[in-house]
Amino acid sequence: RTALEKARAEIEERTQAEATVKAQKEKMEVINLELTEALRKMEQTARDLKAANERHEVTRNELVEANLLLRESEEKFSTVFHKSPLLIGLMDLQRGRFTDISDSLCRIIGYNTEEVTGRTSGELVLWASQEEYGTIRRVFMSGDKLHGKEITIRDRQGHSHLLYLSSEIVSINKTPHIILMGVDITERRRAAEEKSQLENQLRQAQKMEAVGHLAGGIAHDFNNMLSVVMGSTDLLMM
Repeated sequence: RTALEKARAEIEERTQAEATVKAQKEKMEVINLELTEALRKMEQTARDLKAANERHEVTRNELVEANLLLRESEEKFSTVFHKSPLLIGLMDLQRGRFTDISDSLCRIIGYNTEEVTGRTSGELVLWASQEEYGTIRRVFMSGDKLHGKEITIRDRQGHSHLLYLSSEIVSINKTPHIILMGVDITERRRAAEEKSQLENQLRQAQKMEAVGHLAGGIAHDFNNMLSVVMGSTDLLMM
């Protein structure tokens, strides 16, 4: 009986041990399945990360290229803007302050870019006529455009310049700006006035020449009459 009980106890222990081993085996299989799934997910994540890195590299290259194109475009615009023979000024519409100015306009008004940027035309005393300034300001504030308006400005030394001015309203960084474009027609107007004076002088000279021809003709005819009179007088005296 003792041996049977001992054997039964050993069998129970072995059964429990086998059950424990089986449970541990099942648990290990579950863990293996979880590890396999985790490994598969890690591999998928690694593939996704690699693809994301490739897309990021492509995007970075595109961004670098876009930045280069943007920088090149800005340099071209800056060169065209500053070196243009046109008189160009860029002004913040709300504040009325210059944000940039072309080299040709700098030469006309006698200021450099640093002296003009951030200041208003009133602070620079550019307007020769306050009435003209008020008219143009009302046009700007109403959002209208200028098309070929003749205005007179003063340079740093107080000399007057006649400009043929046009304007457009553009948006820069979502802020409305006025771009002014003009041509200095001072010399052209002075040349036109001198031409007009010369034409008047020419017409006056032509009138005087015509009067001279008329007087010459009359004198010639009168001289012929005087010759007859003088001849007749000589005969009478004889």
